[in-house]
Amino acid sequence: MLFRPKGQNYAATVPLKNKMCAVLQENVQRRQVRREEVEVIKLQILLAAAGGVTALGAAGAVLWRIVRWGQRIAEGTKCQLRSEMLRIYYHHREMAVIRQFEYENFVDCYEAYTALGGNSFIGKIYDEVKKWEVVT
Repeated sequence: MLFRPKGQNYAATVPLKNKMCAVLQENVQRRQVRREEVEVIKLQILLAAAGGVTALGAAGAVLWRIVRWGQRIAEGTKCQLRSEMLRIYYHHREMAVIRQFEYENFVDCYEAYTALGGNSFIGKIYDEVKKWEVVT
């Protein structure tokens, strides 16, 4: 209820009441606009965060593929090294004599094989090849 000064009738207070209602309605509209702007900003932040997470996920997937690809290359390299060492071993096993460059190649292959995490099977073969006669 609005305060009416003494001596004024109700009709005189109507414009004041209408003006106050208009101001209140304008304030409500401004608040609504602000709420909508805040909601838009919240949505933008959420979308940016989701985009960042998606980008990180994609980068992680690419990184995982690169790591996995490197592991496969390492496994393939280990197989090739093992194959080469076994070829040298079985080629010279009967005579227990090996040429110097083949021995050096065998040692290089063994060092690379163990650096890649090779097993002890080749270690036993390496110990046997070290006992062979090396000719120049």
